[in-house]
Amino acid sequence: MIRQHIWLDPVVCKSLNDIYDFGEFEDGKASGTDNRSIKRNRELIDSGGGATKLFMDEFRENVWCTALTIRHHTAPMFIEYDAVKDDNGHYNYHCDNAIMNGLRSDLVLLTAINDQSEYEGGDLTIRIGNVDITLRLAMGQCVAFDPNLWHTVSPVTKGKRRMSVVWAESLIQDSWARELFYDYLDISARCVNSIDENVWYEQGNEMDPATYLGSFRQKLLRQYSNPKDS
Repeated sequence: MIRQHIWLDPVVCKSLNDIYDFGEFEDGKASGTDNRSIKRNRELIDSGGGATKLFMDEFRENVWCTALTIRHHTAPMFIEYDAVKDDNGHYNYHCDNAIMNGLRSDLVLLTAINDQSEYEGGDLTIRIGNVDITLRLAMGQCVAFDPNLWHTVSPVTKGKRRMSVVWAESLIQDSWARELFYDYLDISARCVNSIDENVWYEQGNEMDPATYLGSFRQKLLRQYSNPKDS
């Protein structure tokens, strides 16, 4: 599963970039995969919590979290790959750890804090089977995918690549069922937006279209979800 969505407001991105510009960083090798020699990047030290608050205020209100069936998630990690300071910052092919900050990592969400036009290199490549999918993200754009997939960030040769990383535990552990939920929400939203409500009620329907379609989501949740804490 690979899903993309632009969700983070440009004004928030600008504020986060200001924090990056004046912030302190630590070596990114202090976290991540077991083999920490495969990456060169730095992590923002958000000691006052300002960056986290800006990010999470938007994240919690976003309907995309509903679509992704997120139950719990880690605090955002703010990453920078700098062509100069990180000696062509990069992250070689890896899979993420199964447990991140005590949570099962069903999804990893990468959100671009700055725009892909502000740096050269720094391509995100995700491998599915023997096919590589390469992505460059616009400011505020997020890609969510299965952390079991091999992925890499190519060397940044000019400028700075800034990303937030959030790992999420889903209500639904089964990846196929999560995909089903996402497709259902996409289809139901399209249906609701295209329904003529006058015709809908003339056909004898008593409940409104959104409530009717939403009932199927609840049935699917009853079948596939695991809402209790591990």
